[in-house]
Amino acid sequence: MRLIINGFDIELEPDEKIARTLQVNDILTLSNRQSNYTNTFSIRRTDKNKQTFELLGVVGATSFLPYQKNECYLYTDDGECMVYKGWAVIQSTDKDYKINLYDGNIDLYKAIENKSLGDLDLSELNHIKNLSNVVNTFTANLPYKYIVADYNGEMVYNTNRINIDYIVPSAKVSYLWYKIFDTYGFTYEGSVFNTVDFTNLWLTYPKFTNNNIPPTAIFQGTTQTLTGATATVPLKFNQSIVIDNIQDTNKQQFIISADGGYRVELNNNGGGITYEVLVYNRFGNFTAYQTFTYANIYKNGILIGSSQDDYIDYEFTIGDVITVQFQPVSLGIYDTLISTTYSGDFTLIISEFVGQAVSFTNELKDFSIKDFITEILNRFGITPFKDKYENHYKFLTLQELLQYNEVIDWSREQNKFVEKISEKYIFGSYAQQNDFTYKYNDIESDYYNSKILIDNKNLADKKTVVNSKIFAPEKDQTFLIHDLKTNVYKMWDKEVQDNGTVQYKGLQKRYYLMRERSHTFTTTTQIGSKVLGTHQAITTVPAESFYNLGMEDIVRNYYNTIGAILNYSKIIEATIYLTEKNISDIDFSKLYWIKELSSYFLLNKVNSFTKKGVTKVELIKVDYVPKFSGEFLVNNGINLLIDEVKKLVPRIHFGFGQREITASVGQTITIYQDTIYNPDVYDLPIQPTGSTLISSELNKIQISYPSTGVYTANVRVQTIDKTTGIENTSNDLKITIV
Repeated sequence: MRLIINGFDIELEPDEKIARTLQVNDILTLSNRQSNYTNTFSIRRTDKNKQTFELLGVVGATSFLPYQKNECYLYTDDGECMVYKGWAVIQSTDKDYKINLYDGNIDLYKAIENKSLGDLDLSELNHIKNLSNVVNTFTANLPYKYIVADYNGEMVYNTNRINIDYIVPSAKVSYLWYKIFDTYGFTYEGSVFNTVDFTNLWLTYPKFTNNNIPPTAIFQGTTQTLTGATATVPLKFNQSIVIDNIQDTNKQQFIISADGGYRVELNNNGGGITYEVLVYNRFGNFTAYQTFTYANIYKNGILIGSSQDDYIDYEFTIGDVITVQFQPVSLGIYDTLISTTYSGDFTLIISEFVGQAVSFTNELKDFSIKDFITEILNRFGITPFKDKYENHYKFLTLQELLQYNEVIDWSREQNKFVEKISEKYIFGSYAQQNDFTYKYNDIESDYYNSKILIDNKNLADKKTVVNSKIFAPEKDQTFLIHDLKTNVYKMWDKEVQDNGTVQYKGLQKRYYLMRERSHTFTTTTQIGSKVLGTHQAITTVPAESFYNLGMEDIVRNYYNTIGAILNYSKIIEATIYLTEKNISDIDFSKLYWIKELSSYFLLNKVNSFTKKGVTKVELIKVDYVPKFSGEFLVNNGINLLIDEVKKLVPRIHFGFGQREITASVGQTITIYQDTIYNPDVYDLPIQPTGSTLISSELNKIQISYPSTGVYTANVRVQTIDKTTGIENTSNDLKITIV
């Protein structure tokens, strides 16, 4: 054996045996971070080894080797690589060094350990939330999008205006997945990553967006002090920002240069603005006829506030005129204006609402990368397999692993199988009822949960095997506006006050998953921000969809073959003749056929391999049908082909119907009856609605679909032999065209 640690050859005992155990994550036990490992073995403290280990164990030595990653390689005497870029972990030092070697999944798990999504570079997701940015996400190819849904806030204002103040953005799951692997130096592949279910999946910003947005000052005038009998130009504006149209000594105008929401403040300093008007009345006397303590604020000549208000928030469009004017003097018919005396200070401030800073970097810090990866593995029923020599992962669905897989022959005639040692009948930590659960705002709810049932009375009664960190939307949908009906993803709580008004309390740490679908309104609709004071017409929006996201959908679509190992499970311990090259090339992602056991198996573990010879392995029996292009049973005697390639084999039934397929536009779908059901007296139904007929004959129909969508084909099958009477069972086949 040759062992290299941190680039140095290690001196080993000539007869040193390093036993390796190889394994993968148990299916549905994704929290169990299993890696290949060796037994604890000893390395002598020779002079050379002491130098390699930086005098570790010597009094006064300051080696950090036990606390860091020590890269290692392990080769057999004939050059077979057993461990490539593994981790050497120093457990202890006495008269020898005690070492374990790890490889496989450990690199990824160590890389993401104690890391969160917020540790990734998510700068592409961070942005300012305003109307133009929100609407831009509707059509721009960005990694985040504002998907229109009911988030339980003030979703509509002014009757027909969608309120972006109560919409939160969502990040594309495929983008986050890519960032994880790219950040930590890994690549990946898997058919599931090309499916619409994965590419059209979005994770919401986990908290409400703050609608108390302070505006940004675009103009702040110098404080004006008014004293004496005249005020020639009492209100001074910044000439570089606004256009002044001075109409008289008591009035000045500010012309708006861009649509939006603005705040106008005429701050009273030192008690406010006052002015006293002296008149000569009809009796010939001088008198303080009128005293004013404020100035008025107008929009296009219409009064909207005064200096008595703390501020005025208003929506303006380009060209609107803000006018600040002292209250006009009202003279009687016989009165004569003699003089005006001004006093007091004021400051004019005009500010614009520009939007709120949205930082995914800050808010995703409480979602660990490990939990995120587990969420994806669970939702798609995929298992990771790491390449031995590259930082590359292959992800296989359960269907690919258990039904569409390549097979390696480990039969005795291949000089592999030796004998069966034992068999067990409980695989993994499962129960008779295995629950897949969401989080809910109402903790008593379970309407989007599902389960897998295992027919083994000796298992525990019930267990939660998938406990998602994701919240489910509310049970009932609402009409958001006009004809747009959506699910409710609570990011605000509504609190009705005693006076009948509604206050909205923002919620935090609410992660939702959704899809987007295009919705075109049939009537005039606008989208805007009540806070920012801006809006525009809209015809089409990306609306939410919860399609295929309920746990029942997930179980049906991605766990339909799990019964091939869980129902009537058998875990075989056997001995197999393995060479060093077999171990070097071992592939846990394949199925193994053993003729003497008349079964196909998943390889779950190779125990303590030391050298060429008989080795104990753990095998999981798989109820598998090899690939072929002829007939195969889909359900109740109905067969199905897509482009002459088998798509699903639901031979295990859990109590929920296995009657769904996915195909592409234009693909040929062949449906026909299995011969065991007397085809001579059976005929298929008429062409399914929405399909294009390719051919039709007794017991067989070929169709395709010209456009994407979800279609239903009603299929019947004879279930009683013709000699005893004919009875047909109808089954709806759900066909999703992508």
